[in-house]
Amino acid sequence: MQDGEGRPTRFVRDEHPATQAVLEWTFERDVADARQLLDWLAHASTVKDKRALLDHIRGLLAELNTVVDALSRGD
Repeated sequence: MQDGEGRPTRFVRDEHPATQAVLEWTFERDVADARQLLDWLAHASTVKDKRALLDHIRGLLAELNTVVDALSRGD
């Protein structure tokens, strides 16, 4: 779908219940994944593995921050 100027329009609006459900699911999934990665980090034996796990954890934390911001706005 596009507006009159050729830009895409959103199919599902931010306040739609499906959007809220996806944000809540994403939050729960990211928290679970972060817990698992932290557990693996505690048992990682090489610096390379620790750095790789930390990179993944940082990515999840960034996504969690975005999701929490969206939930707080009611997106």
